[in-house]
Amino acid sequence: MRFALQMSAIRVQASKFERGRVQSAVKSGSLKLDRTIEWLHLTKLEMTLNPYIPNDVQTIHRYAVVKLIFPEVFGTPLHPSLPETMQLDQERVRELRLVLYDLATASAMLVIGMGLVELALGFKPNDDVREYLAKFIESHSHNSIQMMVSVIAASIQEVLSAHGCERESTSIERQLKAALGSAGMVPAIMMERVGFVLWRIVTVGGISSQYLCQRGLAHVADQLVDVCERVSRLVEYLEEVYLPLYTEMLAEDYKIFPGFVLPEVG
Repeated sequence: MRFALQMSAIRVQASKFERGRVQSAVKSGSLKLDRTIEWLHLTKLEMTLNPYIPNDVQTIHRYAVVKLIFPEVFGTPLHPSLPETMQLDQERVRELRLVLYDLATASAMLVIGMGLVELALGFKPNDDVREYLAKFIESHSHNSIQMMVSVIAASIQEVLSAHGCERESTSIERQLKAALGSAGMVPAIMMERVGFVLWRIVTVGGISSQYLCQRGLAHVADQLVDVCERVSRLVEYLEEVYLPLYTEMLAEDYKIFPGFVLPEVG
């Protein structure tokens, strides 16, 4: 408990120190925030298209960060570049994006694999089959898609064979590739679901286990929640440092850089 309190105090002092340095650099002109202004205002404009999302500064910032990491949740393009205020987080953002993408892909692979098994057998397989496939998918989730497809196809073939249903592994591979391809709906759906979990944890602080189970994310739940909580901690720290500055930037009359022109959405 004492250690946690000490770390909390250190974090507060660190954020105050960084906030002071940033404010001084902005005032002196040594720190330019053109990309940050564009990033926030584009986010604010985009959010006006969704009347169900609040448009306070904190929500705008959280929407903007989530979109940088996993834009699939909003169905919008990835922002072209990081704002200056997150430049030091470039590798972290890339890593978080890749992990979330891998989790979504693994979830899609399991849904498709179970669907293929059910289609071949003519009945819904039990949870033991799900756990069996999930184990293989998890152990190969960091490999290439091609390798994952080959491994999962082989494991599906074993499951079918155990039920007296013989299928060629190459045939199963073709079905997996087709379902995972650009025309497949399952990968896009799982991307959206993973993105929603990220958005929910960043804005509300948690997600129900019922949602994760019902949306086909139970087998990656622990890792998914852990990654999303890492994003949430990053967002909270950024707000401790930059939220007052962001509030100024989002004011309609904010003009810190001569000649700055607010870009249009689209």
